[in-house]
Order: sequence, then structure tokens, then C-alpha cells
Amino acid sequence: MRIHFFKQIFLCLFFGFITILFSSSSFANPMITSKRALIAQATRGIVWYHSTTPTTTSYIDTDSNPIDLAITDDGNFLYLVGNTSAELLTYSRNTTTGTLSASGIPLALGTNPRQVAISSNGTSLYVTNYTSNTLSMFSRNTVTGSLTSLGTQATGTNPEGVEIAPDGTSLYVANRGSNTISMFRHNTSTGTLTSLGTIGTGTNPHSLAISPSGTSVYSANQGAATVSMYSRNTVTGTLASLGAIATGGSSPRSIIVSADGLFVYVGNYIGSKISMYSRNTTTGALTALPTPTINAMTWVQKLTLSSDGNFLYATENSPGCIEKFARNTVTGLLTALGCTSYDNASWAATLSPDGAFFYAANSTEMKLWMHAQNPVTGDLKLLFTDLNYPQYISMSPEGAFAYVTNNSSGKISMYSRNKITGALTSLPTPTIETGGYPVDVKMSSDGTSVYVANGNESTLSMYARNTSTGDLTSLGKVATVSYNSKIAISSDGTSLYALTGANISMFARDTSTGSLTALGTPTIATGANAPDLIISPDGLFVYVPSYTDNNISIYGRNTGTGALTAIGTVAATQALFATISSDGKSFYVVTSDNNLLMYSRNTVTGALTPLGIPSLALGAYPESIIIAPDDTAVYVGLGTAIAI
Repeated sequence: MRIHFFKQIFLCLFFGFITILFSSSSFANPMITSKRALIAQATRGIVWYHSTTPTTTSYIDTDSNPIDLAITDDGNFLYLVGNTSAELLTYSRNTTTGTLSASGIPLALGTNPRQVAISSNGTSLYVTNYTSNTLSMFSRNTVTGSLTSLGTQATGTNPEGVEIAPDGTSLYVANRGSNTISMFRHNTSTGTLTSLGTIGTGTNPHSLAISPSGTSVYSANQGAATVSMYSRNTVTGTLASLGAIATGGSSPRSIIVSADGLFVYVGNYIGSKISMYSRNTTTGALTALPTPTINAMTWVQKLTLSSDGNFLYATENSPGCIEKFARNTVTGLLTALGCTSYDNASWAATLSPDGAFFYAANSTEMKLWMHAQNPVTGDLKLLFTDLNYPQYISMSPEGAFAYVTNNSSGKISMYSRNKITGALTSLPTPTIETGGYPVDVKMSSDGTSVYVANGNESTLSMYARNTSTGDLTSLGKVATVSYNSKIAISSDGTSLYALTGANISMFARDTSTGSLTALGTPTIATGANAPDLIISPDGLFVYVPSYTDNNISIYGRNTGTGALTAIGTVAATQALFATISSDGKSFYVVTSDNNLLMYSRNTVTGALTPLGIPSLALGAYPESIIIAPDDTAVYVGLGTAIAI
């Protein structure tokens, strides 16, 4: 639950931010139900931001298993086929930023829809319906992107692939169940279709491709492991067979022709290979390249070429991946360049017409991911974020930079921050490596050092920080006695403490270099399953809640050596996370049984005393707690809501 919550919270960094000011009177209306709230560490503690209008993150939830995508030639709209919902979704697209916004209502398709095609003039759109044995037809408003149903057209059995000729006069459908291609005359004005009959293919045709000249059509035959080749009569639209060629792989599912018409590539789902062919531009015949195939990392779903032809991308699954290949535009050969990984299967993908943005559909997570494409390196970068299961965030004292730990990737994402708008921008070097499964991140009060608790190894990562540029430089790691969860740094910067299992690891910090040195007695015992670690504002006391021991451990701190001495405990049933007011007089704890515990705090002895009203009921799943810098309000994160 904790990982899921913080993933939701920190993806919201990339919305437009408006600072929310609250007062103690907010308790009269104690709940904000918004997923667009942010916890960010600032100079005196925590600052809250809230976005009042929905914008975009690096992905869109589609609420259906997305199976195919298409972008209009003007780049203004993207259409997504939802397989399980049997719906067609429309998104308007910002051609400058690449972001998408849902437009209109989903439109019903036939049963088990598969692939989508848009006419070159943008006035017609078609979707194959595998189980219904039909083609859904729509007219399209090129200004608004809205679609109007034209009904359905019968096809062969189990239609999969659909392609429209570049001149817009012909449409072709690959019928997997009947091993044929249905040929249609396409009325470019009305969008209606007239059957031209069928032509045979190899077993189980899956996808089609048409040469840029419109003179050749190709079918990737999944059952036969072949490509059927056809010449096309550009006047009548009929096809004539040129035979077939083996793919050298198994279960080909995707086929694409290079923009210059010289090469053809086929993605083989089983066997994880990409087949490479040269193409005779006169006859349309294909010939395997001297190196006929290249291995992919996993099962190939869909192939996409960059607009300049220098890169080929393959969406793959088991596990999910978008693999990048450099392409020699003279020889046609591919060179593998690595993979952008996802937790689940990636299926369809498409590039914007200008080649600047790449969109990939993840059918398992039901998400549509948006990337910027680097035209020089071919690298794909998620829009707005380098996050991968983000956990914690730390802000620089002046508020100009932010740092986020990413569980899954083992990196810190680094951002500059606009102090007026709150907007974040990735630094030129956007990430830096941490140890395994990084969780908490903390910055020293002078802003010169950053530390990360590595959750599945017994180390802390240390970094020097350039206070002008925000860049981090690794100082290596320091060992702890066990896996780490939370970090706290004393306000004077001379001590760092880390929760390591049922212990607190204690370190002296060199305020000049930022390096850490374990104290002579390096640890002190604390409660079991302790999720938080808090230092009093004056630096004299440390507090550790334990939800297993149902208490809060209290420690005195020697400000000279940094050593801790156990003072005692105070009862706190199922204690999770805590905060102290800036004047040090109040202490609050959220619990796993959904309560807020309240204590007065003796600033001399550090003792905690329950208030007369010792607790308040909260909503489910309290995950974090902060107090406003002016001490007038307390905020509790509750999964998809905020209690005030």
C-alpha cells in the first residue's frame, strides 16, 4: 500500500501547482479528496501544494486493455482501441508538448476489436473487430477530431490488420481465420467501402504493410512464419500475388516498410527476432539481408520506425520493454541499443508525424505512456518525469531543486523548481544511481549533501551537491547493520541517523565534505517495525514510533558526539509516522488503526504526555503526516485523500 500511495502522490509533481494555505479552522472541513496533492520537504519541514485542474502525467489511464493506436497526419489527435471495453477512445494532442487530453466520449466497436487505420486525408477511420468479423467505419471531423459511425462492413473471418493505401483509394483487411486479405475500394469523400473480393495469404495473417509508393502490399502470416508479397494495381486497387518469403523467426506479428521503400522489417513474436529484408522498388519482391535476423530482448509485438529512419523501436512483452535499434539507412541492418523497461506487457506504439514523441500502450496496466524522442540518440524519455515507483522527495533549503528516490530503477531523479509556479524541470543529467531499492532521501540543512537509505541493502548512499546547479556527485556508500528505511539529520548537520531493522545506526557527519563515520557505538536498539525517525527542533531528542511494540521510543541526544541514550517509551497503539511542531511543544502520530494520536511535549525532558482528547479518528490507510510551518494545522495523507 505504501509504495502505491507514494507512486500516486509523487507523479503529481508534474501538475501545475498552486500553494494551498490552511488554518486551524480547516478542521471544520477535515477532508480533501484529491490525488493531486504533494508532500515536499522544505526548510522548516513540509510544504503542501495542490492542483485544482487535471493536467497530464507521463501516462494516461485508459480503463481498457489498449491494443492499437493511430495518430492523424496533422498530429492533432490520437485514437486508441480498447480491447476489453470494445471502445474507441479519442485524445486531442498538443503538438508542442506531446501531451494528450481525452476528447469526447468512447465510441462502441464490435466484439474483440484489434487494429485501427486512418485515411491520409484524415476524413475516415476504421477498426477491425476480430470476433464480429466486421470493420467499424467512421467519418471524421478533421477540425474537432470527432467521429460519426458509418456502420460496419463485413470482412473475412477474424479480421486483424487493416491498412489504407497512401492515395486513399483502397483499404485492405487481413483475415486471420480465413487466411485471406479483403480488398475494398475506398470512397475518399464519403468513407464508404466497395468490396473488390479477397486474395489468399499464408496461414493466420496478422498485420499488413503498404509501400510508400502504394505499389506493394505485404502480409505477416503468424501461423506460416512467412511474409506474403503482392503487387498492387494503383488504379483498381486489386492485388496480385508475388509469392511468399520465410521470416526466419516464428509467429510474425508486425511488419513495416521504411520511408524510402528500400527495406522491410518483420517482428517475430515467438523466438524474439526481427527479420530484415531489402525491397526491389520496381517489383516489390523482398530479399533477406545477408544478416537476415537480429535477436530482440523478448517477444516482439509492434515495430515503429523513427521519422528520419535512423531508429527502429520494438514493443515487447514478458517482461515489458520498448527496445531501440539503430538502423543503417544504406544497408538496412539493425543494431540493438537496449530497452526502456516496463513492469508489464507493451503492445501497440506509434510516433508523432514529426517524430518528436513516442506513444506506447501497456495492455496489462491499461496505460498509454507518452515519451519524448531524442532525434540524435533515439532515446525515449517519459514526459515530465524520470520517476519509477517514486517514494520520497527532498527539497533544497531555498526551494530551487527537488530530488526523488525511485524504488524500481535504483535512481534519484533530479529537478530544478520554479519558485513561482512550482513547476519542475529535469536537470540536464536527470538521474543518478543509488543502491538497491532506495527509499528515504534527506538533504543537510546547508544544502551541500544528500543521503539515501537503500531499502534492500545495508548501505546509505552519500552525495555532494552543487548548490548552484543542483547536480549531485556520488561520495560512495557507508555500511549500516541492516536494510534501511528512514533517515534523519540533525539541524546542526553534525549527525545522521538511519533506521536499520530494529536499530538506529548513528553517524558523525563531516560538515565540510559530507562524509559519514559510524560512531564508536554504531547502533542503539529501537522498537520492532519502526517506520519513522524524528529529531526534535532543538536537536536534543530523537523519537521512533513502533507499530509492533505499540509505543514511541524516546532518546536523548548528545549534541557534541551525536550519541543517543534511551530515555524510555510512551504508549502509542500501532504507531506509524510522527511530526513535531516547530516550537517543539506538540507531537502527533498517525496509527495503522486509523487514528491521530496527540501529545504535549516537554521541551526540557523530551517527555510526551497524551492530550485531554488523546486521539482523532482518520480515514483508512494513513501514510504520512506533516505540520504546517506556522504550526496552525496538521495534515495526514490517506491514500486518495488528505485529512486536515
